[in-house]
Amino acid sequence: MELIIYIILFFLFLQFLVALSNLLFRIKLPRNPLEMENEPLVSVLIPARNEENNLPILVNDILSQNYPNLEIIIYNDASNDDTGIIAGNFSKKYSFIKVINGISLPEGWYGKPYACWNLGKHAKGDYLLFLDADVRISGNILLRSISYMQSKKLGLISIFPKQVMVSFGEKLVVPLMNIILLSLLPLVTVRSRFFPSLSAANGQFMLYNRDTYNKFNPYEQFKSNRVEDIAIAYFLKKNRVPVACFLGDDEITCRMYSSFSEAIKGFAKNVISFFRNSTLFALFYVFVNTFSLPFTLYFAGFQFFIAVFTIQLITLFIIFILSNQSVIFNILTQPIRQIVLIFLIFKSLIERRKKGYLWKGRYVK
Repeated sequence: MELIIYIILFFLFLQFLVALSNLLFRIKLPRNPLEMENEPLVSVLIPARNEENNLPILVNDILSQNYPNLEIIIYNDASNDDTGIIAGNFSKKYSFIKVINGISLPEGWYGKPYACWNLGKHAKGDYLLFLDADVRISGNILLRSISYMQSKKLGLISIFPKQVMVSFGEKLVVPLMNIILLSLLPLVTVRSRFFPSLSAANGQFMLYNRDTYNKFNPYEQFKSNRVEDIAIAYFLKKNRVPVACFLGDDEITCRMYSSFSEAIKGFAKNVISFFRNSTLFALFYVFVNTFSLPFTLYFAGFQFFIAVFTIQLITLFIIFILSNQSVIFNILTQPIRQIVLIFLIFKSLIERRKKGYLWKGRYVK
């Protein structure tokens, strides 16, 4: 029993060190754009399936960017709402906006990789930026990203947007992503060409330079991977391509889900991937972060209980500060959030044994 206590303490302290490293090292893009040699053509590529509400907002956000050399390509992924009409209206108004209308999904492909692959085929830019339709951008985020990539000679930049949460249900589920990410991965190590396992990416914002994209054709490589973004980051690092991953700020935000039930469905399909697709590691993480307080109080006494409580509290405090989220609210609701995480993991395991995960009208294994 004593060994288990020390394993719990060691893992919690390791999470604290990871969170602390994310606080101390730069994990956000420099606020001011770096000097650029030129203004290369950037292809902004938007996969859109039933995005009639989000698409016009994102396109107008892009048009408001202080970057002069853009093309925008929208892939209408067999939408059954007005996505295609909205995209078509933009293309009629602006000569640099193009629309690709997808029809059927070929055997062996998942929807998003296929949409991104088609977008990549039509892109002419020196840089290719894949943006999800529910992302919101403002300020100089494009110029900041392109200038940083050009200056540091990177193959890929990915950003986790600042999450916008409105309903109570969203606030119970969505913070789990940053809690897990920022307590298990020092984002500064993503920029190292070593240790491919220390990699991360978010498909909501994936910026490639043309040479990297053409050489590795990432979306065809991972055409049947439901977490292709993470797989791509790992693959590029394994091939010694320099990549970087950042937390977003006020210039890049996203409301991923609009309700508790939608958030549960969305996270259930990929929650195990947060733990490198290891169910055992996911269960270990849940045990340590959910049951360590009662476990240590019962088996080790009050001193160990206080040590565990203090480490967990400081770690969460750091993570919520980094995520620009309410510290007091999130710490008070964290016990409920841990129960939600347990539910998500078991829901994920059960659905994986069935048909798969139903998302936007398609089953994803």
